[in-house]
Amino acid sequence: MTTILLVEDTYDLAQVIKRSWRRMAIRSCLLGWVERSAIACKGKPAVVVLDWMLPKMDGLEVLRHIRQTQQLRY
Repeated sequence: MTTILLVEDTYDLAQVIKRSWRRMAIRSCLLGWVERSAIACKGKPAVVVLDWMLPKMDGLEVLRHIRQTQQLRY
């Protein structure tokens, strides 16, 4: 099963996206970005869907942090 890491700060939107992916048999992990702490995916996601405009930092900074802490290669 494909895994997608979703980085989205709007809870309702994230839930709608996750439900849609579940119907397509796509496993999703939601990255909860609060005070720079992350809920990590189990295993390596195939794709990262990243909200560009987050309240505490921009999407590129989040991606840099994910790469440093999760050892992901894209």
